[in-house]
Amino acid sequence: MKMLASCALLALLGAMTQDFDELVRAEQKRFQGTWKVIAAEQKGEKVPPKELEGLLLIVDGDTIQVKEGGKTQERFVYKLTPDRKPKQIDFTYKEGPKKGRTDRGIYKFQGDQLMFCIEENEKLTRPRDFATEADTSLSLVVLERVK
Repeated sequence: MKMLASCALLALLGAMTQDFDELVRAEQKRFQGTWKVIAAEQKGEKVPPKELEGLLLIVDGDTIQVKEGGKTQERFVYKLTPDRKPKQIDFTYKEGPKKGRTDRGIYKFQGDQLMFCIEENEKLTRPRDFATEADTSLSLVVLERVK
């Protein structure tokens, strides 16, 4: 009887893992392509539109490249947890002074737009809302898919 219960539990866990993996793959597919940054806030203040001109994110697989000023850098890898509310994303730096650091965030799609709220202080918890405040290390980024 214990053996049957153990087998049933293993089968259930295997099915749940497979369902989660399929959910991650489907969600990751939505991320693929080129995204233009159309708005951003840092620490409660809007980033001037002029600073966002020509700023693109290029998502390929689990890698995010940043294109700015004609230069492209492979900046992050990302990991999704789409079964949480709000949906969660982790960005891990691949280069530069922050190499290896992981910032935690949340995300949501709205039509052809994608929004992130990111906590840049590794000692603080993941954001719960899509908003920033003064004297915090929160960033909000709104992207629009480039067609």
